[in-house]
Amino acid sequence: MDFQNRVGSKTGGGGVASASESQRDRRERLAALAAETIDLQKDPYFMRNHLGTYECKLCLTLHNNEASYLAHTQGKKHQVIFIANVLNNPLG
Repeated sequence: MDFQNRVGSKTGGGGVASASESQRDRRERLAALAAETIDLQKDPYFMRNHLGTYECKLCLTLHNNEASYLAHTQGKKHQVIFIANVLNNPLG
């Protein structure tokens, strides 16, 4: 059957993505970007514990995966504590 000449048909018209699909795609893109730009081996606050989860030693938070930790480092709580720590200990 030839659908090419039907009125209103578009090839590749898969519809609009739902909000949850858009959010998931956004999280994946941000995680990939952060993984390229941030080296977790050099992060002094990043630690993998004996349970296999990740810890932020600065904020004392637990994260299930690296993407969650990277999202945390961009968040307000981590940024505020980090800036306060730098201001109190400028050389280390």
